[in-house]
Amino acid sequence: MRFALPRTTRGWFLVAAVLVFAASMPLLWANDEQAEFMANVVTPAISVLAAILSFSLYWTNRKTPFRRIGVFFVIAFAFLAAGWIAWPIYHQLMDDVPPVTLADAFWLAGYVIIASVLATTVLKTWTRIPNSVLAAELAFWIPMSVMLEFTVYTTAKSTDITAIEKVVYSMYPILDSIMLTLLIVLVWLYKRGRLEDYWLSISVSMLFLTVGDLLYAFTTASGEYSIGSLPDILYLCAYTVVAMGFAMIIRSRQRFSSITPEPERMLDDARPITLEAKKTYIVWGSDGKRAYEIMMEALDTGLEGLIIARKHPNTIREQYGLKKTATLWLSTTASQNVINPANFGILTDTIIRFIERGSNTIVLLDGFESLVTYNDFRKALLVIDHLKDVIIYRKSRLILVLDRITLTDKEAALVEKGTTVLT
Repeated sequence: MRFALPRTTRGWFLVAAVLVFAASMPLLWANDEQAEFMANVVTPAISVLAAILSFSLYWTNRKTPFRRIGVFFVIAFAFLAAGWIAWPIYHQLMDDVPPVTLADAFWLAGYVIIASVLATTVLKTWTRIPNSVLAAELAFWIPMSVMLEFTVYTTAKSTDITAIEKVVYSMYPILDSIMLTLLIVLVWLYKRGRLEDYWLSISVSMLFLTVGDLLYAFTTASGEYSIGSLPDILYLCAYTVVAMGFAMIIRSRQRFSSITPEPERMLDDARPITLEAKKTYIVWGSDGKRAYEIMMEALDTGLEGLIIARKHPNTIREQYGLKKTATLWLSTTASQNVINPANFGILTDTIIRFIERGSNTIVLLDGFESLVTYNDFRKALLVIDHLKDVIIYRKSRLILVLDRITLTDKEAALVEKGTTVLT
């Protein structure tokens, strides 16, 4: 059977995640010195790298209307990294390390923030969950309830630890079980195209982290834990995978944000500009033919254009004879120069950076219905409203292609607000 190489960042990420886990397994047979080095040096270093990359990803998304969620992830991974830094410091400075340390406070703070973000995301993207997902949740909770009962009950009935230790030790498996429950739904939402690309990195890394935590709680409660065992391997994999995923996403987004605006016609040969700057224009129609005619007329005036459409870029270039105008495909197809309709971050960042890099720009967005289909109307409207503000501030122009039959009268009125309708 012939093996096909992945064609997308998502495909390469999943392959790399499997390879990271496979490459980490030999560490199970490391000696005590190597195991301590992995747990006290390597994992903290990679957790810091993950925190730095989470900030870099936030910085990449800071111009989008969804930057707030990036702030929470930056804070969460900063707390997790602080915990991993504090833990080996305690071991280096103290002969008798307290059962509950500042590292636990940092880790639990990070877990609470991540669990809150996961829950908020599930609620905001809520849709009817199929029976298959409910069955997966049931299959998960059957063994999970047994493990929770063992770890939490064993901790609670112990007479060798204090009340605060019982609370802290019990919070880890409880938070882990909550996050795993939410991750099952998030993975399903991601597969349906309702979440952005960074959620895959978050989901896989949190899977490693929470399973590692549960194994740590189980082996600690049973007295079988040793440094360098499977929980530590999973912790290492968690931060390696999320750092790698964030790096891939940042690189992917930089490819779109580096598009150089170029006019199809030289300004000396161009006709007078007819579309005013600082305005968003709407063209109603099912095929968008009139919108493309207006766009071509605008390009003939020397404007620097960007087209993001449901049509294949080659089709648009051949039909209208475009050579310099940047054209991207709004599609779920795995290919180059494709923006997934669920990736609002890439979509808005690409448009905004294109406008910032140009001097006299115009953008045609054909595919509002796809944005609604793979997300929801409220989020799609938020993106459009954000772009309207950018268009005004950067003195650019935006043409939206809309099909009236796909929107209610109220939705159409909300989209039209603050725009100029062209016929």
